[in-house]
This record gives sequence, C-alpha cells and structure tokens, in this order.
Amino acid sequence: MEISDYILSKVILTDSCWIWQGSITNGGYGISSTKYSKSFLAHRLSYEVFIGKIPSGLVIDHLCEVKSCVNPFHLEPVTSGENARRGHINRFGTHKRCTKGHEWNNRNLLIMFNGRRACRECHRIYVAKQRLLKKGG
Repeated sequence: MEISDYILSKVILTDSCWIWQGSITNGGYGISSTKYSKSFLAHRLSYEVFIGKIPSGLVIDHLCEVKSCVNPFHLEPVTSGENARRGHINRFGTHKRCTKGHEWNNRNLLIMFNGRRACRECHRIYVAKQRLLKKGG
C-alpha cells in the first residue's frame, strides 16, 4: 500500500478537514507507527507525502485549528515562535476547537465534575459508545 493510500484510509473527510481516525496523542495530534516501531505525527507525514519536505527547524501549523486534521492544504511550515504567536486562542483561553474538530462555544462547553472543560459533543459520543458496549457485553 502506498503511504498516500495509507493516510487516506485513516481519515474521515469533512467539508474541509481530513480528521485522523488512528491513534491520537494526549495533545490531540494523530500518531501512527511503522512495523519497526518508529512513531510519526500524522500531520507531518501527510504534509511530506502530499506537499514536500518540511524545512529544517520549522514546525507545522494547523491553519484550520484542528489538531487531528491531516489535510495537507491546512498545514503550513512555520517557526516555533510564529506558531506560538498565531496561537488560535479563544475567550475560554483554549483553542477554538476540540481535538476532534468541534467548535468551542457556550453551547458545546461542558464543565466536568473535576472542573475540567470538555467538549459536549465528544462527551455525548463517548457516553453513547459506552452504552452500546454495556448492552453488547
């Protein structure tokens, strides 16, 4: 299988983003590994496969603000400083979207029992999956 085919087999295409469906880091980025146990960040791999080599010393900025997006046209190599300046911060002091791409807003913000913020849509999906598992098991 070609690497480009592998990447495309691991995403769900939305209106604009390619949302990685493989493993996700704690920080919300797609990650995968080879049969030789070498791990790679999916968005960096996507950029290199579909666009070209990432210049030395640069990081990849998600222009769409969705960390799990691997659409190469949403990715731009920038310096770490520029990436930090862009920040994509909203009034909640966090990114404008959750790691799955749902928009943070008053309707979609859920405050958990421990005081942490959560995405209401992601929580709804999680609870539904847990209910299905209990019924099936």
